[in-house]
Amino acid sequence: MTAAKQSGQEGGSVFGDPGLRVVKQLLPPNSSEGEWQKRELSWDGQVYLPWKVTDFLADRTSPLARSGSGQALGLDPQVFR
Repeated sequence: MTAAKQSGQEGGSVFGDPGLRVVKQLLPPNSSEGEWQKRELSWDGQVYLPWKVTDFLADRTSPLARSGSGQALGLDPQVFR
């Protein structure tokens, strides 16, 4: 099953890695829950590692950081300074 079908999005939807520091690499959809918790939730088996708001901001140089018309997408890093 494709990501578009799993999410209920239209065929023209785009999925990609937005470059979040909190998730260094996206896991494939068939990954185990343990892999997902370790990689995407920073779970070491006992505690979650601490995060900062900036860990959740997308890489502004990524092609996924702009809409088709060139407008910036996502959270504005300037708001969190």
